[in-house]
Amino acid sequence: MAELPAELPERDEIRLENARIRFAGFESWRSIEASEGSIQYANSYLKLDVVPDAEDPAVFHVAVRGSLRAPAEIPGYSFNAYNIHLQFNPEQFELLPVDQEQEGTIAAGLGELFLPVESTLPDTNSTGDLRVGWISFNFSTLQSDLIEPFEDATVLELSFRSKLDDTAGRTFSQISFLSDPGAEQPTAFFPEQAVPGRPVIDAFFDASISLGGDLPVLELLSLSPVTGPLTGGNEVRLSGDGFDGGGLVPAIRLLPVEGDTDILEVSVAGITVLNKGSISFVVPDSLGARPVTLPAESSVLYDIELSIGDQAVLLPEAYSFETPSLGGVDVSSLRATCGDFIEVSGTGFSRSTVVKLQVDGFEPLVAAPFGRSGRPAISNDGRTMLVRAPTEGLPVLDEAFVVVEVLDPLELAGAPIESLSLPTPLDIIEGDCDAAVVPNMIVVNLIQPGSVSICGGNHVDLFGNGFTERCEVLVDGAMVDRSGFVFHSGQHLSFFAPSRVSAGQATLQVRDPLTLAQGEVFLNYQDPPMFVRGDVDGDRQVTDSDVTLLSSLLFGGAGLWPDNRDAADTNDDGQLNFGDLMRLLSHLQNPDDPGEMLAAPFPVPGSDPTEDSICE
Repeated sequence: MAELPAELPERDEIRLENARIRFAGFESWRSIEASEGSIQYANSYLKLDVVPDAEDPAVFHVAVRGSLRAPAEIPGYSFNAYNIHLQFNPEQFELLPVDQEQEGTIAAGLGELFLPVESTLPDTNSTGDLRVGWISFNFSTLQSDLIEPFEDATVLELSFRSKLDDTAGRTFSQISFLSDPGAEQPTAFFPEQAVPGRPVIDAFFDASISLGGDLPVLELLSLSPVTGPLTGGNEVRLSGDGFDGGGLVPAIRLLPVEGDTDILEVSVAGITVLNKGSISFVVPDSLGARPVTLPAESSVLYDIELSIGDQAVLLPEAYSFETPSLGGVDVSSLRATCGDFIEVSGTGFSRSTVVKLQVDGFEPLVAAPFGRSGRPAISNDGRTMLVRAPTEGLPVLDEAFVVVEVLDPLELAGAPIESLSLPTPLDIIEGDCDAAVVPNMIVVNLIQPGSVSICGGNHVDLFGNGFTERCEVLVDGAMVDRSGFVFHSGQHLSFFAPSRVSAGQATLQVRDPLTLAQGEVFLNYQDPPMFVRGDVDGDRQVTDSDVTLLSSLLFGGAGLWPDNRDAADTNDDGQLNFGDLMRLLSHLQNPDDPGEMLAAPFPVPGSDPTEDSICE
């Protein structure tokens, strides 16, 4: 009999036969089938079961099924609402009309179920985003119907039709749960009483469906970049065709062109299929057995082999691992206390490369890597590295030598594999850190739109000259979110406007952190429109029609959000979710009860007195 730890991992490599397991906090034992290899543990789970139609092979019946079990420490455990949020590829599937009765499911005849209807099907099928919701409140009886914990039961029944015929290349299409807690209306069950820190649903199991005919023909055309460090860790991209491979997982190997160098296997976890014509992967370490011995050649050449299913193709002499070398830097002097940028050029740079500034008579100072605006500090080809000098410890009127140390990524605390230095030092000078090092060469000519909401989130385009990939955009001195920053060209940048406390004119700067060149314009911020809390449909009244619209919006149905979404935040908690629907229902059932009155602004229009992130 095997003993498992109290806190089970999400995944483990074991073999079990005729085993039973019991989860902490639960009384009953669970049987587990014999398994060897990778297994996943889930006490409560939801899965997608797929059954092809008996008469039409293009139709697939999909059932949301699972088991949600009660914790031992909570008697009378039950659920008062759930969301099912699924996503599918709208180019490969269409959702067929949904049976509104849902007989045989856990919610049949209970509460209110919000399903896609004929009028909302086109929108669902255009986006591939499907939302279904259930609440315990029954509009017919004005009572609450709770769902009890269930075992291997059906939650929802749907049907999809494939848009691909047998003449299309075979592919595997996913229908998946959106379960990320940070997403909008993720799949979730809401118990009346939960155990703090314990998820209600432990696992979600998506469905993969085979569609079309034969696998697409596999073809390799190019690789970018074609060089990188011996230690690997950089990301490269393959271009070609047929990479989707019918949903099969690709395998990538690097084969040495000559010599007895080892074949390198790319980890599956490091492979990302971007589309049928593009794959990115993380290059493996080429150093081989330790202790490390650097190759005598300046580079080692490899073929790239890609295989999907029973197809394999080769891109010959495609990639070179380069030994470390130091070519130079882009500056001749450093201001002692300003943290100036230094762009180091050479070969073989990686995340285990360390740049130091060596001043005679002093301990070496590390110049830290500096990534910005979505661009990594180290280029993917391993040939440039942007670092920033320390702001303390550099003596004025002295000089510093640039030293590059290459560490073993498997032993970062060990001695360097290689140490390189430039023969010419950098002068350490005094300087005004607020002064620009070069003339301002960045010009912003146009900003669209010229005005945005103080709530933030508006897409903004900047047009001008002198923009670079290094550029940063700052609003009132704060850098905008890099995840939304896009460098289109030397004349075009775009970003998402951040929120602002008050309306008015904000200073917008475009700055190159390397040259310190910058351009400046103004961005106008405006207040969001006034609203009545609970007035979701915008008629300046709070009625049953607002309940209907809010229910539809929360569960992905038809309708438009109000101009100021704070109107739908009926419980004024700064979030739009099931709680707002229940708060609105509670108010409408007892409109004269002072305790059920909605928060201001109500019943007349006004602004939100509570600071939150909702105000669109």
